[in-house]
Amino acid sequence: MVSIGAMVAAIAGGAGVALGGFLGMVVGFASQQVLGQAIAGSSLLIARPFRIGDGVVIAGENGVVDDAATLFTRVVKADEVRSLSLTTP
Repeated sequence: MVSIGAMVAAIAGGAGVALGGFLGMVVGFASQQVLGQAIAGSSLLIARPFRIGDGVVIAGENGVVDDAATLFTRVVKADEVRSLSLTTP
């Protein structure tokens, strides 16, 4: 009787550890891109290759930097359209 209870507890505990490890991997992979963008944005904020009000050319489009934050940079294009781009490494 005791050995059956111990065996059931061991199986349940092992399944909980395996499920926890799997969920940890899922959360890690899901947050990988967001964390990478936050790190890239932080390095842009520290290095300051451009400032708010600077003219820039991105992918052949002229514009002026309107806002620069950790996760995004906002550019106002020549036709007054605000473009939001994610900062990427």
